[in-house]
Amino acid sequence: MYKINPKIAFFIILSFSVLVLSSCEDNPASPEFDEDHADAFGFELLMDGEVLVHYLFREYTLDPDGHFTDFVEDDRLVFDTSVIGGNVTNNITKRYLDEEGEPFTLPEYEQERNGLFGEWYITFRFFNPGTSTDIPIEERPLSEIYDRFEDTWVFAFDLSHSGEVDLRLDLFHIDHEDLTPRPLRIEVRANESDSAL
Repeated sequence: MYKINPKIAFFIILSFSVLVLSSCEDNPASPEFDEDHADAFGFELLMDGEVLVHYLFREYTLDPDGHFTDFVEDDRLVFDTSVIGGNVTNNITKRYLDEEGEPFTLPEYEQERNGLFGEWYITFRFFNPGTSTDIPIEERPLSEIYDRFEDTWVFAFDLSHSGEVDLRLDLFHIDHEDLTPRPLRIEVRANESDSAL
């Protein structure tokens, strides 16, 4: 049986440990990285500077301040083209909430950081209502207008036809999802006069 010299074994373990610890610049456990990595426990969607949606600890509150009564019905957002005045919503800004429900700022999307493409941005997932089945793009009643390079936390919706969708707005960080909320039900009501949308 082959025996390893204890001094060689110690040297191998020490070398491996130094290599691992020195290469973890992007490790979330690294104190240097923690300076710009805050945990999001929720978010708010703002339209025209007012809170349209508040989400914290897996609970939605729609129109908490009563500014958007035309956009909320029961447990869903309603985008009606006759109320909006067209097929594109106003810009919506997403801001994140800490554990206390206080807003905090995440950095804008970066082209490259430490050799990786991008950092923080929003991903949009559209599901058939009440399911986890993705809706094909051509069947969605609305789609996002979003350019993470232009403005990371601002988007709008293009309303194509009447229908319902469950939307999940994920916070994506480098190569993983940092916040995966419950889906939000959205109903689109498109007037017949808007059929050319």
